[in-house]
Amino acid sequence: MKWLIPGVLAWMWVVTLSPLCAVEVVEGPVVTATDTSASITWKTDVVCGTRASVGLSLESLIQKAEGPVGLEHEVTFSNLKPGTTYHYSIATAKVRLKTGTFSTKEPGVARPPPAGGKSQATTEAAKPKVETKAKPMAPPARKTWGNHRTLQDHYDRHGPDFGSASPEDYARQAWEFLQRAMDEGLPAKLDDADGTIRVWDPKSKAFAAYNRDGTTKTYFKPGSPDYFTRQPGRKITLKRPVSSPR
Repeated sequence: MKWLIPGVLAWMWVVTLSPLCAVEVVEGPVVTATDTSASITWKTDVVCGTRASVGLSLESLIQKAEGPVGLEHEVTFSNLKPGTTYHYSIATAKVRLKTGTFSTKEPGVARPPPAGGKSQATTEAAKPKVETKAKPMAPPARKTWGNHRTLQDHYDRHGPDFGSASPEDYARQAWEFLQRAMDEGLPAKLDDADGTIRVWDPKSKAFAAYNRDGTTKTYFKPGSPDYFTRQPGRKITLKRPVSSPR
């Protein structure tokens, strides 16, 4: 029996001193979740088993899944609750490697098909196309402002009301206000005594006065809400002449 002892001791020495092969995760884990399922993938540096568990806490990883032995690992869990945060762990056949959390998506709301069974794309295609006309460019201030010598003074006093960048910009805004008044039918008055046309916008509280030929006399925002009501003139409806270009 003595001759067996050295062999046994040698075998025990080899087993005891041989280092255990540690497994490391070199990529992942990556979780891809839907509203009711989740797939977890990862890679290890050595071939090993594939195991994973999920649950509502690390102490309660109830649902378990296994995969084949290999370097690349993937497991899938189903029947999960939508909009819920889960804890998970990945492992070899014997050793836990990593833990983490993920959340399932909220359930999607299915849109009912449109009436008549037509798709939205078909409905959109059936709609008549509306052509959008290009916005006309305002003429220079020397043509739109009635008395050009007063433009600087009006700009200094009223330009800040509209964020005007310059007297020219202020005159352009006043001209565009008249165009909008004709297009939208803003409240207007005509003073037959001198031909002054007065326009008021109840929403923006802007007021403007124009000469009979459409050139601007003034453009500002009065402090009194009944300013336009107190102005002389009879009510009129401004309309753009068909033959008159903008």
